[in-house]
Amino acid sequence: MQLKKRRIICKTHTLSGVFKKNHSPSLGRNPNSYKNAIREQPSRQNRKSPPVDTPRHRKQQMSPPPAIRWTPSDSDDAPPQPAMVSASDRERFNTPAGGIWVYTKAALLAMDASETGKAAFNSLLDAMPVEDSYMISWDKVQGQGHKLFARYENVMAFITALLELPKEYRAAYEVIRPDGPTKAHAVLEFVTAEPDTLHTRLTMTVAQIREKVKTLYGIDAEVYVSCGSQGVPGNYKNSYHITIGNLVFGSNCDGKMAAFFAVTQDTHDVSSDWFYTKDAATGKRVPIVDQKIYDRFRSMPTLFSCKKGDAAPFRRISQDPLLDIFDPVPCVRDIASDYLLFQNTLPANTPVSVPLLPYGTDKNDKRGSSSAVPRASAQHQPSVQQSNLPFSLDRLQQLLVKFGDNASVVKGDSVRKNRWGDSYIVPCDQRKQSRECLHCPNRIHTSNNCRLIVTYDNSHRWRVEYCCY
Repeated sequence: MQLKKRRIICKTHTLSGVFKKNHSPSLGRNPNSYKNAIREQPSRQNRKSPPVDTPRHRKQQMSPPPAIRWTPSDSDDAPPQPAMVSASDRERFNTPAGGIWVYTKAALLAMDASETGKAAFNSLLDAMPVEDSYMISWDKVQGQGHKLFARYENVMAFITALLELPKEYRAAYEVIRPDGPTKAHAVLEFVTAEPDTLHTRLTMTVAQIREKVKTLYGIDAEVYVSCGSQGVPGNYKNSYHITIGNLVFGSNCDGKMAAFFAVTQDTHDVSSDWFYTKDAATGKRVPIVDQKIYDRFRSMPTLFSCKKGDAAPFRRISQDPLLDIFDPVPCVRDIASDYLLFQNTLPANTPVSVPLLPYGTDKNDKRGSSSAVPRASAQHQPSVQQSNLPFSLDRLQQLLVKFGDNASVVKGDSVRKNRWGDSYIVPCDQRKQSRECLHCPNRIHTSNNCRLIVTYDNSHRWRVEYCCY
């Protein structure tokens, strides 16, 4: 039997385009590398140039350049330069004026990841501190999720530019920082056969939020609601954004805000209005409160905007923030002051109502996911001997009983410090008994233990935080 040899010919015009685009002398690539050798080989496909107006050609032309491109420098600490969105792309995607526009989220976040990145972007912002700037994303193509990203010197600069655009072009999202003060916010989404013009489920949700805020924090919640409901094939999609103006969390993704707005089968009847049938084929019912929005750098649709291609931008429907009165039809006015009511990200020096949790103290903490700052892990820290603890374990046990947890027992032999050594993590054992949740009234836990976070604060007192999952 004779072995036949077959010559394999590469499609070099595709490979060559990718290599040329990414080639940079500063990256140390060799012009005589293997890829160049392949590119220079003759091939049948290269005998005729591809047509100028083919889908493949258009796709290659639209491909964005690398997110961060290092410029040649004698110093290894040269700041990265962002790949700015071209003027033609900004015009093509109808972006608002001003701001620093980049192609990828990596370029947007580079200024938060390193001091050199901050220096590069601050120079473009005339030394405006990164922490005081305002980040957004922008839909490029309808239904595909591809986005551009931008950073403005402040929120008013963005609002002014946004309102100058025609309404049909507005497709903005606010990018929320994971470790900055954030207003309490929630998203309600559910599908019905007919429009919920009376806002029945919205009214039910806001009423419970007010009661919970009053019980936990002793204040009257200032609630603002925007609506972006619209018809979908065969049904009607009800969409609301709820913002509590006077309740500020230290982060949107450390687990506390997710726990505050949680709707589960343990706390609510699955057959009630708190759930809706998402899949008619399987009958699966899901909560009307979206539980997936409390993660790192979440993009939230802004007021006056909607997804590209949708016909219903979010508009304010609430009136008095202390009363549950909602307009049957969203207001059509575009006022900058309304936008500020729904702004989620706040300046870094804003006082918070709910302090930021230390990393790793809540299983729902999303800040460590793909983060430059790793999550703390309690099991990697050595245990602290009871004789060396600067506080009384008996006093902690008394606090648990005082506030209604009669099942949990403080485990003094497993106390550990957090990663930075400024707090103590005290595990508790409910001994396979049922216990009442101190966060959610009328909720009973059967298998998950709680933790206590003990911190010595600036007022020279020990602060105890109850973490329940």
